[in-house]
Amino acid sequence: MPDSEKVIRARIKTGGSNPQFLTKLLTQKVTLRMISGQPVTGELIGYNAYEILLRTPKGTFLVFKGAIAWIEGGSY
Repeated sequence: MPDSEKVIRARIKTGGSNPQFLTKLLTQKVTLRMISGQPVTGELIGYNAYEILLRTPKGTFLVFKGAIAWIEGGSY
């Protein structure tokens, strides 16, 4: 794990009062469909009340939940 990802993970804690479906999606491949319509696909590696941490082939991204229209993927 790169040092920059360790710093981001220190801010992002999994669990808490977030929706239960996000817990089920942890470590799974998901596509975040942004409000702009742009898809971002990667592995969900963490979240908190306001942010989602996603690992993609291009690197690790911190995405604000307010910018997400919907989440696709995962398995229930």
